[in-house]
Amino acid sequence: MDGEPDSFVAFFKQHCPRVIAMLVTHRGFTEVIAQDASAEAMTRLVEYWG
Repeated sequence: MDGEPDSFVAFFKQHCPRVIAMLVTHRGFTEVIAQDASAEAMTRLVEYWG
């Protein structure tokens, strides 16, 4: 993770769907709530990226 914007985009594309699936499957979130929670987590993460 080198702090470059492209690296965050790649990270997001790879991990965001997995986070959503995990929240739905293992935590019982609805898909909409899981998407919102994942987006919020990624938004907070990008602040510290790099």
